[in-house]
Amino acid sequence: MTNAAIEAAQDWLLELNENASDPRIKARFSAWYQASPDHAAAFGKVYDTWTLIGGSDAALAELNRILDVEAAPKAEHSRSWLKVAAGIAAFAVFAGASAWQLMQDRPETQVYRASHQYIDRIMLADGSTVTLRPNSSLEVTLAKDTRRIMLRRGRAFFDVAPDETRPFVVTAGKTAISVLGTAFDVKQSTDGVLVTVQSGKVSVADLKDELSSTEVEDTIELSANMQVRAGSTGTLSERMIVDSSAALGWMVGRLVYDDARLPDIISDLNAYRSDTLKVVDPALADIRITTSFTIEQADQVLNTLAEAYGIAFLPIGDEIRLSAKPR
Repeated sequence: MTNAAIEAAQDWLLELNENASDPRIKARFSAWYQASPDHAAAFGKVYDTWTLIGGSDAALAELNRILDVEAAPKAEHSRSWLKVAAGIAAFAVFAGASAWQLMQDRPETQVYRASHQYIDRIMLADGSTVTLRPNSSLEVTLAKDTRRIMLRRGRAFFDVAPDETRPFVVTAGKTAISVLGTAFDVKQSTDGVLVTVQSGKVSVADLKDELSSTEVEDTIELSANMQVRAGSTGTLSERMIVDSSAALGWMVGRLVYDDARLPDIISDLNAYRSDTLKVVDPALADIRITTSFTIEQADQVLNTLAEAYGIAFLPIGDEIRLSAKPR
């Protein structure tokens, strides 16, 4: 990552804040951002660090002291304050005794949410990236000796920047996944947690309870193209061999199922809808389906399943209830 890329990222941070509604600015930024991985990485680090700083007046004051800059007067904190923050963000990327180090000493928890329909891609301050499925949320705490992620809802794919001194730990319910540097997927549902590894190795643990990070009931090691399921109580299944590219197709808008339960497919589809599909008939719970389709084809697939399995759709408010048609 070059100085020029960081300086350009600073400029774009200011420009976008002041002209976010200008389509020409958005088009120019998009072209710059996509022109080089260096640009994307630089903007991610500057923006993420600026966001972290924006949440703490104490951190900002301390960083201003280190940088020997004067805080902008409150009456003018639009562009002047942003200049200070952008400068701090760049300083955090390059300096040895950096703002990033200060934030590790006093870590803050950041909350990320992806709305319905849209996948959110997040660059964390440590260089790791997160792909967040629609209708998902997580909390991120980057500390001096560890990187902690709590998946509150939904599904996320993590491409972890290597750091042997700070393990990257993702918790979802009673399941904890620990890595140093790898790429893996975590899916949380009412039935439990599904972990899929794309590359590298991870350790999956069944925690004694959701509040515990050290008391472990069981652990299992996974490597590339392996998967494990943790039940709602945290109990781990045997390792499963999978095609990770198919299992992670959701990141490019394709859902792939092999002998999947209908309720599980319906649960996935709800992440992309403004209404809610709900299987209310136990007779449908054991229907198993093998299929592959894009998100755009979801309604067509639902109609096909309705014909094939005799499923009735009953809209009630914001819900669409699925039950077996009377024979």
